[in-house]
Amino acid sequence: MGAEQSRCAEEQKLKTKQRLARRRKAKRRFFVYIVRCRDKSFYTGLTVDVEHRIKQHNQGRGAKYTASHKPVKLVYQEACSDLSAAMRRELQIKRLTRAAKAELIRMGRRRRRI
Repeated sequence: MGAEQSRCAEEQKLKTKQRLARRRKAKRRFFVYIVRCRDKSFYTGLTVDVEHRIKQHNQGRGAKYTASHKPVKLVYQEACSDLSAAMRRELQIKRLTRAAKAELIRMGRRRRRI
């Protein structure tokens, strides 16, 4: 019985760890962001920690594109409920024209002032 109890205890610990991991993942928020590069171009990405990601871009450890266009400045961010929603939104934004991205950025700033 000792081995059986030990096995059950280990299974219970594993289930608890898995449950906690699912909760942590569920609470994580994803952000889609736009940065303006030194040459005035836009770069769109997604992350769970915007501040940290911007630092990475400016240190040349972000995306290849921003490494050669640094420094970058955060001009827009948007929270998403999960990774899938963030990926869809990132793709939507990347497909926008430059003018439409500029308008999105402008509207985002206006919304924050109200």
